[in-house]
Amino acid sequence: MKQLFFCFTTAVVLAASSLTSCSSPAAPAAEQISTELKPFDVRSEWKKNPFTFFDGDGLLLAAGKKDSMNAMTIGWGQLGTLWGMDRPVVTVFVRKSRHTDAFMAQNDYFTVSGFSAQFSDAMRYMGTHSGRDGDKVKATGLKMEFTQLGNPFFTDADIVLECKKLYQAPFQPSGFGEVAVGVYQKDTSIHNVYIGEVVNAWSR
Repeated sequence: MKQLFFCFTTAVVLAASSLTSCSSPAAPAAEQISTELKPFDVRSEWKKNPFTFFDGDGLLLAAGKKDSMNAMTIGWGQLGTLWGMDRPVVTVFVRKSRHTDAFMAQNDYFTVSGFSAQFSDAMRYMGTHSGRDGDKVKATGLKMEFTQLGNPFFTDADIVLECKKLYQAPFQPSGFGEVAVGVYQKDTSIHNVYIGEVVNAWSR
C-alpha cells in the first residue's frame, strides 16, 4: 500500500499550545470488540479508497466517555501519514458551533465509525439533530459500546477507527483561498481541525 500524505495549508501552522503530547504510554493491542468487528492493520490491510471514504453520510465521529459523550455525522476528512511514515492518521473537521466540538477538544481520543447504506436514516438524524437537545443514539436505535481505552464506538458499523489526538487548531481565515472564502461566506462558523493517530482499527 502506498503511503498517503495529504497536505493542507493552514492547519500545518502548529502553535505549541495546539499540540497534544505524544509521549504517553502506547495503547494496548487491539482486541476484538464485538462478534463481527475484528482488528485489522490499516497500513497493510486497508481496502477502501481514501479519496471516497468520507463521501456521503455514512460516518459518525464520536468522542467522550461513558458518563458524557456525543457523536455526529461527518463528510469531510483525510487519511494519510504524519510525523513519521509509520504513523497513520485521520484528520477530521468540526465546526465550533457543533456540540461534538467540545467533546473533541476535551478528550484525548476520538473514533470514526463507518456504516453501510442501510443506516442512512440514522446517519441523517445524527447529522441534523444536536446532542444538546436529547439522546441521539437512543433516538436512532444505534448500538453504542466502549473500547478497551474507554472510547465510544458503534457495533452496527462496518469499520471503526480509534484515534489518539495529536493536534487541534482552528482554520485561520488569513490562509483561505477562493474555495474556502466561498464556503465560509455561507456559514461563518469556522471548523476546528483535529488530527489523530490510528491506534486501533476494526472491520467486518
